[in-house]
Amino acid sequence: MFITFFHKRNNSIIQQLSFEDIYNNFGTNRLPIPERYIDSYPRKLTVWNENFDYTRQPIDQMITALTNIHPRITQMLASFEANGTQSHYETFHIPKHSGGMRRIDAPKPELMALFRDIKNIFEKTCRFLPHDRAFAYVKQRSTLDALREHQKNESKWFLKLDIKDFFPTCTFELITSAMSTVFPFAVLMKMQHIQPILHDIAKLSLLNGSLPQGTPLSPLLTNLIMVSIDYALYKELNNFENQHYVYTRYADDLLISCKYNFDKEKIINMVKDKIKPFNINNNKIRYGSAAGRNWNLGLMLNKDNNITIGYRKKQRLKAAIFSFLRDFTNDNKWSKIDTQILLGQISYCKKIEPQYINNLIAKYNQKFNTNFKRCAKEILRS
Repeated sequence: MFITFFHKRNNSIIQQLSFEDIYNNFGTNRLPIPERYIDSYPRKLTVWNENFDYTRQPIDQMITALTNIHPRITQMLASFEANGTQSHYETFHIPKHSGGMRRIDAPKPELMALFRDIKNIFEKTCRFLPHDRAFAYVKQRSTLDALREHQKNESKWFLKLDIKDFFPTCTFELITSAMSTVFPFAVLMKMQHIQPILHDIAKLSLLNGSLPQGTPLSPLLTNLIMVSIDYALYKELNNFENQHYVYTRYADDLLISCKYNFDKEKIINMVKDKIKPFNINNNKIRYGSAAGRNWNLGLMLNKDNNITIGYRKKQRLKAAIFSFLRDFTNDNKWSKIDTQILLGQISYCKKIEPQYINNLIAKYNQKFNTNFKRCAKEILRS
């Protein structure tokens, strides 16, 4: 049974060494933990333990929560049967960053509320946690956190892989199989009166036989399915053919890095074997060094081991801040929505390059003899 849990040192500082590491006799020479292995976000450890004592866990609370929500689930499944599952969704398409269109199936209000309540039970009552290498759809984790793992290793060579048809590959069989191996669902699945509830949740989550993109429950279930795969890849890559690799996953994007040039074909073949029944998109395989245009998850980790937003983003942000303050001082104020979008962009970029953003805003404050923050607040309050 895969068990994932938080592990903290004194003063809530996170220890970046897993019990799995100790069990497998690698990494033990890193005690005490060097500063570079300590992060501000919660560290989650995944271990395999067939004899885990779960009696101290709030199993009764989990049973109660699942039992209480089951009537709503069965009622919704009956509606699926009578009216068709598609009738409970609004379907639209959005452009992909890489080109083409992505289908989004957004649940209608009643189904959306049910999905959110189930997600809340899974996260807060059942205390489900994804694997430590998962960075998408996880609170207090982001693309920046994922890239920092490779930065800490001072990696110079990067292999980027993309799982083909990630959500469509997630079927009822995959969901229930994952539930049978990941705590606490593995315990609950052995209970005759609870297993049918978990099976019904799996049925409820599907549209046309697989997980749709657009529901609050689908991302959580993909992370549940990927626990065993993340575990296997992390363990294998920690010391693959006597070389240490860093592995992170952001949804369907896998990033593997190393300090030294490596045989990418050996890694790709190993990954293909470990991620079954998923497949790698051969058209999106990228391999290269930090000396080139090393873009990962929309960010660049350059040859100096610095994470940046890149020249083009900087130019676009400079133009946007300039236009915002120029228009404001000419009494042509932006709308609240456009202002919020700009503030969101600034907030994101500030997490990555705070000094650059602060200097940029200060520069234009001086140029227009105003204060960007006060101008934005004035618009939002109007």
